[in-house]
Amino acid sequence: MEHNYELTTGRYLFELTKIFFQSVAAHYFQKDHLKLEKLYYDTMDLHERYIEQYCDEEEKEERYREKIYELLDLILLKEQKDTLKMKTADITYKGIKIRENIINDMYVELWLVDQDLWLYIFEARGHKEDFIYFDIEDPYLLRIDQVYYGLKGKRSPGLLNLLYEKEKGINHKDIAKL
Repeated sequence: MEHNYELTTGRYLFELTKIFFQSVAAHYFQKDHLKLEKLYYDTMDLHERYIEQYCDEEEKEERYREKIYELLDLILLKEQKDTLKMKTADITYKGIKIRENIINDMYVELWLVDQDLWLYIFEARGHKEDFIYFDIEDPYLLRIDQVYYGLKGKRSPGLLNLLYEKEKGINHKDIAKL
Protein backbone atom coordinates (compact mmCIF):
# COMPACT_ATOMS: atom_id res chain seq x y z
CA MET A 1 0.00 0.00 0.00
CA GLU A 2 1.38 3.36 -1.01
CA HIS A 3 1.44 6.15 1.52
CA ASN A 4 1.41 9.22 -0.73
CA TYR A 5 -1.21 10.97 1.36
CA GLU A 6 -1.63 12.47 4.80
CA LEU A 7 -3.66 10.16 7.00
CA THR A 8 -6.57 12.14 8.38
CA THR A 9 -9.51 10.50 10.12
CA GLY A 10 -11.60 11.04 6.98
CA ARG A 11 -8.91 9.51 4.78
CA TYR A 12 -8.57 6.62 7.23
CA LEU A 13 -12.31 5.90 6.95
CA PHE A 14 -12.15 6.22 3.16
CA GLU A 15 -9.21 3.79 2.91
CA LEU A 16 -10.94 1.26 5.20
CA THR A 17 -14.10 1.49 3.10
CA LYS A 18 -12.10 1.04 -0.10
CA ILE A 19 -10.35 -2.03 1.33
CA PHE A 20 -13.71 -3.41 2.47
CA PHE A 21 -15.19 -3.22 -1.03
CA GLN A 22 -12.02 -4.69 -2.56
CA SER A 23 -12.26 -7.53 -0.04
CA VAL A 24 -15.89 -8.22 -0.92
CA ALA A 25 -14.97 -8.34 -4.61
CA ALA A 26 -11.95 -10.58 -3.96
CA HIS A 27 -13.97 -12.98 -1.82
CA TYR A 28 -17.28 -13.25 -3.66
CA PHE A 29 -16.41 -12.53 -7.29
CA GLN A 30 -12.74 -13.38 -7.75
CA LYS A 31 -12.29 -16.09 -5.07
CA ASP A 32 -8.73 -14.78 -4.68
CA HIS A 33 -7.42 -15.74 -1.23
CA LEU A 34 -3.99 -14.21 -1.78
CA LYS A 35 -5.56 -10.86 -2.66
CA LEU A 36 -7.73 -11.11 0.47
CA GLU A 37 -4.64 -11.73 2.55
CA LYS A 38 -2.85 -8.76 0.97
CA LEU A 39 -5.86 -6.57 1.74
CA TYR A 40 -5.87 -7.85 5.33
CA TYR A 41 -2.19 -6.93 5.70
CA ASP A 42 -2.91 -3.53 4.09
CA THR A 43 -5.61 -3.02 6.73
CA MET A 44 -3.15 -3.92 9.49
CA ASP A 45 -0.63 -1.45 8.06
CA LEU A 46 -3.29 1.25 7.81
CA HIS A 47 -4.27 0.65 11.45
CA GLU A 48 -0.60 0.89 12.39
CA ARG A 49 -0.30 4.28 10.70
CA TYR A 50 -3.45 5.45 12.46
CA ILE A 51 -2.15 4.24 15.83
CA GLU A 52 1.17 6.03 15.34
CA GLN A 53 -0.48 9.29 14.32
CA TYR A 54 -3.53 9.58 16.56
CA CYS A 55 -3.02 7.53 19.74
CA ASP A 56 -1.27 8.66 22.91
CA GLU A 57 1.47 6.44 24.37
CA GLU A 58 -0.82 4.47 26.67
CA GLU A 59 -3.35 3.79 23.92
CA LYS A 60 -0.52 2.86 21.50
CA GLU A 61 0.70 0.19 23.89
CA GLU A 62 -2.79 -1.25 24.29
CA ARG A 63 -3.42 -1.30 20.54
CA TYR A 64 -0.01 -2.87 19.83
CA ARG A 65 -0.76 -5.57 22.42
CA GLU A 66 -3.97 -6.41 20.55
CA LYS A 67 -2.07 -6.54 17.25
CA ILE A 68 0.62 -8.76 18.80
CA TYR A 69 -1.97 -11.36 19.80
CA GLU A 70 -3.43 -11.15 16.30
CA LEU A 71 -0.01 -11.66 14.69
CA LEU A 72 0.85 -14.50 17.06
CA ASP A 73 -2.21 -16.41 15.86
CA LEU A 74 -0.82 -16.19 12.32
CA ILE A 75 2.84 -16.79 13.01
CA LEU A 76 2.17 -19.83 15.20
CA LEU A 77 1.20 -21.61 11.98
CA LYS A 78 4.73 -21.32 10.63
CA GLU A 79 7.20 -24.12 11.09
CA GLN A 80 9.48 -23.37 14.04
CA LYS A 81 12.80 -24.29 12.49
CA ASP A 82 15.27 -21.80 14.01
CA THR A 83 17.56 -23.34 16.62
CA LEU A 84 18.83 -21.72 19.80
CA LYS A 85 21.74 -23.53 21.46
CA MET A 86 22.45 -22.34 24.98
CA LYS A 87 26.15 -21.67 25.45
CA THR A 88 26.48 -22.54 29.13
CA ALA A 89 23.99 -25.40 29.27
CA ASP A 90 23.45 -28.35 27.00
CA ILE A 91 19.95 -27.25 26.00
CA THR A 92 18.62 -26.61 22.51
CA TYR A 93 15.34 -24.91 21.63
CA LYS A 94 13.45 -24.95 18.32
CA GLY A 95 11.37 -21.92 17.50
CA ILE A 96 11.24 -18.74 15.45
CA LYS A 97 13.74 -16.00 16.19
CA ILE A 98 11.72 -12.78 16.12
CA ARG A 99 14.13 -9.99 17.05
CA GLU A 100 17.56 -9.30 18.47
CA ASN A 101 18.90 -6.30 20.38
CA ILE A 102 22.02 -5.21 22.18
CA ILE A 103 21.22 -3.41 25.41
CA ASN A 104 24.27 -2.10 27.29
CA ASP A 105 26.40 -5.22 27.81
CA MET A 106 23.58 -7.70 27.10
CA TYR A 107 22.65 -9.45 23.90
CA VAL A 108 18.87 -10.06 23.81
CA GLU A 109 16.83 -12.18 21.41
CA LEU A 110 13.06 -12.57 21.30
CA TRP A 111 11.95 -16.10 20.42
CA LEU A 112 8.65 -17.77 19.69
CA VAL A 113 8.94 -21.29 21.10
CA ASP A 114 5.88 -23.52 20.96
CA GLN A 115 3.12 -20.98 21.68
CA ASP A 116 4.96 -18.51 23.91
CA LEU A 117 7.39 -15.65 23.53
CA TRP A 118 10.73 -16.04 25.31
CA LEU A 119 13.77 -13.82 25.84
CA TYR A 120 17.25 -15.21 25.43
CA ILE A 121 19.64 -12.96 27.38
CA PHE A 122 23.40 -13.28 27.21
CA GLU A 123 25.51 -11.02 29.43
CA ALA A 124 28.97 -10.76 27.93
CA ARG A 125 30.89 -9.74 31.04
CA GLY A 126 29.53 -12.40 33.35
CA HIS A 127 29.14 -15.02 30.65
CA LYS A 128 25.69 -15.55 32.05
CA GLU A 129 22.74 -16.54 29.92
CA ASP A 130 19.06 -16.87 30.65
CA PHE A 131 16.01 -18.01 28.76
CA ILE A 132 13.00 -16.37 30.36
CA TYR A 133 9.31 -16.09 29.54
CA PHE A 134 8.29 -12.81 27.88
CA ASP A 135 4.98 -11.46 29.16
CA ILE A 136 3.23 -9.27 26.60
CA GLU A 137 1.22 -7.60 29.35
CA ASP A 138 4.36 -6.69 31.31
CA PRO A 139 7.24 -6.39 28.81
CA TYR A 140 10.83 -6.68 29.96
CA LEU A 141 13.86 -5.30 28.06
CA LEU A 142 11.89 -4.74 24.84
CA ARG A 143 9.21 -2.16 24.19
CA ILE A 144 5.85 -3.47 23.04
CA ASP A 145 6.18 -1.74 19.64
CA GLN A 146 9.53 -3.50 19.08
CA VAL A 147 7.79 -6.83 19.65
CA TYR A 148 5.01 -5.84 17.24
CA TYR A 149 7.44 -4.84 14.48
CA GLY A 150 9.47 -8.03 15.01
CA LEU A 151 6.35 -10.17 14.61
CA LYS A 152 5.18 -8.09 11.66
CA GLY A 153 8.44 -8.92 9.92
CA LYS A 154 7.61 -12.62 10.18
CA ARG A 155 4.38 -12.38 8.19
CA SER A 156 4.41 -14.44 5.01
CA PRO A 157 1.95 -15.11 2.20
CA GLY A 158 -0.54 -17.89 2.88
CA LEU A 159 -0.69 -17.61 6.66
CA LEU A 160 -4.13 -16.03 6.80
CA ASN A 161 -5.61 -18.75 4.60
CA LEU A 162 -4.05 -21.41 6.84
CA LEU A 163 -5.51 -19.74 9.92
CA TYR A 164 -8.94 -19.67 8.30
CA GLU A 165 -8.68 -23.36 7.40
CA LYS A 166 -7.48 -24.22 10.89
CA GLU A 167 -10.46 -22.45 12.46
CA LYS A 168 -12.80 -24.32 10.12
CA GLY A 169 -11.21 -27.58 11.28
CA ILE A 170 -9.56 -28.52 7.99
CA ASN A 171 -6.44 -30.59 8.61
CA HIS A 172 -3.39 -30.36 6.38
CA LYS A 173 -0.16 -32.27 6.82
CA ASP A 174 1.95 -29.38 5.63
CA ILE A 175 0.05 -26.56 7.36
CA ALA A 176 3.23 -24.93 8.70
CA LYS A 177 5.64 -25.37 5.78
CA LEU A 178 5.67 -21.74 4.72
